[in-house]
Amino acid sequence: MLMSSFYDGIPRELEEAARVDGAGRFGTLFRVVVPLVKPGMLAVGIYAFLLSWDDYLHASTLIQTDSLRHYPQAWRFAIWANFPMTGR
Repeated sequence: MLMSSFYDGIPRELEEAARVDGAGRFGTLFRVVVPLVKPGMLAVGIYAFLLSWDDYLHASTLIQTDSLRHYPQAWRFAIWANFPMTGR
C-alpha cells in the first residue's frame, strides 16, 4: 500500500526498454525497478521502525506491573535487575 505510488511512478517504457536490451525479468527488476524505488523502500523502513519503536516505548512507559509486560520488556528488566546500580 505504501509502496504502490513508487511502483506506479515507474514508466512502463523503462521496463520495455530493458527487455528490448536483453534483460530478463529479474534483470529488469533488479537493474531498473529496484534502484528507482530505493528511496521509497528507505522511507517505508524508517516509518515501520518508528511505529514499532513508538509501540515499544509506549508500552514500556505505561505498564508498571511485571506480570503485564510483554517479552522484550520482561527480558530487559530481568537482565538489568541482576546488575547493581552504581552511585547508590
